[in-house]
Amino acid sequence: MARRRHKKSGNSKKDLAFHLLLLAWPVLQFAVFYIYVNINSFALAFNYGPDAVPNQDAFYYFRQVFAYESTTNSYPYLKSALISVILWLCSSAISIPLALLFAYFISRRFLGSKFFRFILFLPSILSATVMIAIFKKFNDIDLTYFLIEQTQSLDVPNLLNIYEVKTYITIILFDCFIGFGTTTLIYSNKMSEISPEIFEAAQLDGINRFREFFNIVLPFTFPTLSTFLITGLASLFVNQYSLFTFFGSSIAKLGPGPIGYVIYSNIQGPATQGIYNSAEYHQMAALGLVCTAVIVPLVFGTRYLLERFGPKER
Repeated sequence: MARRRHKKSGNSKKDLAFHLLLLAWPVLQFAVFYIYVNINSFALAFNYGPDAVPNQDAFYYFRQVFAYESTTNSYPYLKSALISVILWLCSSAISIPLALLFAYFISRRFLGSKFFRFILFLPSILSATVMIAIFKKFNDIDLTYFLIEQTQSLDVPNLLNIYEVKTYITIILFDCFIGFGTTTLIYSNKMSEISPEIFEAAQLDGINRFREFFNIVLPFTFPTLSTFLITGLASLFVNQYSLFTFFGSSIAKLGPGPIGYVIYSNIQGPATQGIYNSAEYHQMAALGLVCTAVIVPLVFGTRYLLERFGPKER
């Protein structure tokens, strides 16, 4: 008995060491790639450093994040946050249902599904930057000349140079198009893992395609869907929807733009011209920490709700 207890104790210690090593890896990644890399950002956010604003406390730049700007009669960073939320909601509302439906079409091997799967993957071969360059050339030259010839007028609309709402609609649709192929193929691969016997049994019970999708396919695919939702939500304030690639550091009528664009353009724009603006670095560091403080509980809360109330496999 003594030997058995000793052996069991040894195994439990080895198991504990194994689990600690597994846990140590993500903790080490977080410590190195977030804490260590962003130490300077933390210092800048709290008004620390040789170029800190004198006679101001550590939360000076955090107050600026929520400050009212009289020149634009608005709260610019709060407006940017609202734009980020609207863009994410609209993009998700379009891309997720379409990706699931097309993935169902491919996984069930309906007529033309193999050809459609091949065509769907083609845009993923080129990078987003190349696709944007092609789209801008088409929009600025080919489409413009075509509309001039058809309407016999020089006053033709430009999808990227019209008022705010229509331009943002173009940006959202283009963003959905860029990422549509990858997500659809991942969904379809997950749906393909469903046993054919399940569909055969459902068809014998007289189930239609609508119920087959919602009662069988969607619950089985929901873990993958929830992963995309959580990761997409985590990038809510990081995604700039390729606005910098489209318009550079000036988006004119689309200002101020989503949070991701504001942070990127305020840092990258002056840096490409060799300009160092210390106030912008402090301000963007504070804005980044505020966004992190908002998004972290939101992501964990969403994950809990999806796991608690989402459809389960039966």
